[in-house]
Amino acid sequence: MNLIFLGPPGSGKGTQSLMLEKLLNVPKLSTGELLRKAVDEGTEIGLKIKSIIENGDFVSDEIVINMLSEKLNNGDCSNGFILDGFPRTIEQAKALDILLADIDKKIDAVLELKVDEQVLIDRISGRFNCADCGAAYNEKSNSPKVAGICDQCGG
Repeated sequence: MNLIFLGPPGSGKGTQSLMLEKLLNVPKLSTGELLRKAVDEGTEIGLKIKSIIENGDFVSDEIVINMLSEKLNNGDCSNGFILDGFPRTIEQAKALDILLADIDKKIDAVLELKVDEQVLIDRISGRFNCADCGAAYNEKSNSPKVAGICDQCGG
């Protein structure tokens, strides 16, 4: 099954797609996570991305699509995938259509999450991540079991 989750920051795309990833046993692909991983690994493209971000610019659709293409073409996605917050623009949607046609895949469903604006503000303002593994937490609704210690990696 190939899914897309759309919605504003704080709407629950990551949370819901993570639960479905486990349930369906297909990878969740977040372009933000792909970009951060490349930067953290210090790859050639990661260094380029880091420079772009440090300059306050957006990473180009071309870079994002190329990274996504690599992930979709590896064996992990042969049984399906979940796109978390992608595509974000019409150009990205057009590029995704071409990419999927090239690998003979299609999107089975698009889920748009709509959330009240005040709820989004509350969720985002309480959000934090583990500095070591990136696990997401919220001080109001999803804090670590032990304050200051990541449930996933102990960081």
